[in-house]
Order: sequence, then structure tokens, then C-alpha cells
Amino acid sequence: MTGEHDDDETLARAYQNGDVRAFEQLVQRHQDRVYRLAAVWLYDPQRADDATQEVFLRSVIGLRPFRFRAAPFTSLYQTTRNVCREFNRQRP
Repeated sequence: MTGEHDDDETLARAYQNGDVRAFEQLVQRHQDRVYRLAAVWLYDPQRADDATQEVFLRSVIGLRPFRFRAAPFTSLYQTTRNVCREFNRQRP
């Protein structure tokens, strides 16, 4: 069982071992930060909301094979950057 004061690596490992609440804690911990990054890169609050949701949807899958060569937020940052690039390419 994970607690709200566990570090990101502990939460990510717990999620890899099947603890869905650990992923929920990671989302709660980083949702605002991911949104702020997306808002800066997309210049649009609605699109930033959509991008934030997409980042965490991808993270549900991407965190399973995560190998901890970097901090878990590094993966979220990279995913946020990639999602925002995709959103910007789709912009008319």
C-alpha cells in the first residue's frame, strides 16, 4: 500500500505491481505541472486540458515497462512534449 508522501519512483513501482491508487497519486501530484507545460506549449487552455488528459492516458500504458533510468516525471515531461508537438502539427 502506498501513501501520499511516497516519492514518484515508489509510486511508479507500486503501479507496476498493480496498485492503481499509486497511479492516481502520480496524476494528482503532477496534473497541474503537466497542464502548465501544455498551456505554455499550446497557447490554448482547452487544448492544454485535452493534452493533459492524453498525457496521462498514454502514461497508463507507458509506465508499465518503465525502467527507471530517469525520474518518472522525466517520462511525463517527454510525453507532454510529444503530445503538444502532435497537437501543434494538427492545428490548422
